[in-house]
Amino acid sequence: MEQMTDHIDFALRQKINQLFENGVWKSFDVPAFSVERPKDFSHGDYTVNLGFVLAQFVGEGPFVISGQIADALDIEGVETVVAVGGYINFTLTQHVKVQILQDIVHGEHSYLVHTGQKILIEHTSPNLFKPFHIGHLVNNTIGESIVRLVESTGAQTVRVSYPSDMSLGIAKAVWAAREDRSVLLGNDVDIYEKMQFLGMCYVRGTKAYDEDSVAQGDIRSINRAIYTSEKTLDTDVYEAGKALSLAYLKDMAKLLGSSFDHFFFESQAGIEGQNIVNENIGTVFEKSEGAIVYKGERDGLHTRVFLNKEGLPTYESKDIGLLALKFAQYKPDQSIIVTDAEQSEYYKVVLAAAARINNDWSEKTVHITHGRLQFSGIKISSRLGNVPLAEDIIANIISKVENKVKTSFESRDIDPATMQSIAIGAIKFAILKVSVGKNIIFETEDALSFEGDSGPYLQYTYARTSSILRKAQEASPPHGDHQHAFDHDMGELVYLLSIAEEIMYNSAEKKAPHYIANHLLEVAHAYNRYYAQHKIIDQDSEHSSTRIFLTEATNAVLKRGLSVLGIDALEVM
Repeated sequence: MEQMTDHIDFALRQKINQLFENGVWKSFDVPAFSVERPKDFSHGDYTVNLGFVLAQFVGEGPFVISGQIADALDIEGVETVVAVGGYINFTLTQHVKVQILQDIVHGEHSYLVHTGQKILIEHTSPNLFKPFHIGHLVNNTIGESIVRLVESTGAQTVRVSYPSDMSLGIAKAVWAAREDRSVLLGNDVDIYEKMQFLGMCYVRGTKAYDEDSVAQGDIRSINRAIYTSEKTLDTDVYEAGKALSLAYLKDMAKLLGSSFDHFFFESQAGIEGQNIVNENIGTVFEKSEGAIVYKGERDGLHTRVFLNKEGLPTYESKDIGLLALKFAQYKPDQSIIVTDAEQSEYYKVVLAAAARINNDWSEKTVHITHGRLQFSGIKISSRLGNVPLAEDIIANIISKVENKVKTSFESRDIDPATMQSIAIGAIKFAILKVSVGKNIIFETEDALSFEGDSGPYLQYTYARTSSILRKAQEASPPHGDHQHAFDHDMGELVYLLSIAEEIMYNSAEKKAPHYIANHLLEVAHAYNRYYAQHKIIDQDSEHSSTRIFLTEATNAVLKRGLSVLGIDALEVM
């Protein structure tokens, strides 16, 4: 069943167009106007700004114009049309509102506007040989949510990661690891301990590279061998480290509720990019002081090196190669890249160069950047310099959740898996409720609150609605109006539930999960306010069946929204 709201915007525009065609303002073409949802539900379900728009052309005030239009409109599914200043407010009929919520309860979704399209999303592309750190945690959380948002519009998605398997940093780690290669090659320690070992090797290798000229020469030799795929005495360490890093990446992604369909490696992209750059010297790229560069100034940008003086590919040419590989293998209708905000100017140059080689690569690529995560009121030490590791962050938050649960739910025994879901949900929600691109502050007390604007609060509200629905199933069916007439106290909740599909669509179109996150908070707050004032399962109330129906709709909206955010919807807390 299609939601009737899918057609409200169209119906309003069609009726208003007819007013012009029938001569109400015969001498004017229909101007551009907006059909929007008002911020305050008491103002109706839709509002149109046509009075203000027409006042520029007609010798009447906005209120007079909107009043004339309101008097002339009669639209199926709309109960009242009211002129307020230069706006015209529309309120839907009870029948339409019930149908909207029934579609939500039954999982029948609108706005499947990308059905048949293939959209590729690249995120979580770490340097191998290093543990998963706080930046990867943010990138994975946002990237996976964007994947799920895109899927909500009916698109086929391809999840891609682009790990770095060749760099000077990797050579530093290999140099240090070869002295005790048995840690990598043996079975005495688990994958996480091995990754900690690799991380410490990177730290030791970096120190040696900076302080010891002999070590620096060895590391450079290892780096050249990695770039040229030359077999050496260190190849076993490199290959073991790469396999270990990839297994660890998959494990960390799984812990965060994500996975990947394909890995493109920097070594593959480097070969492809090097060939492409060489083929386009003199047309797209040019020689400069022994290197090959792209003169970004022609696009209002800056010059960047694509092949260094040794003829080796830089990150820029590798990203050109990656574009070629992605589009050749998957032929996506759109390719999304999610990175840290610091790469914004870098990608402008890469995509400008790409546009001169294959316009599809640039036209169909969307670059989304995110800010950085900081913790307030909590100290998370790092074993590898100044960058906190994701597993340490999660472990720290889990311990705080355990303390919080003991305080809030003394009589309940919550299992470790649920504790982990609450902790990861708290971290993810703190990231996703902030507009993509802005820095994120994790305020511990706020993020872990079961009563505030947090992930645990949404999980708790979902668990509450699930519990009520289980009890309702066990009880005998309540009597009353099964046509679900909504009373005044239900107005805010009905309105917020009715716009859930539109919020999902807008969030997907703008690749902005924070719209979903903040809408879920509004729904949860509205439901909990109603719950505090009204008994939901009440055999003596004629409104009981409608209250249960609203609980079903709230449950469905929270479950779908949490899923899109990559947060577990917990049936019991």
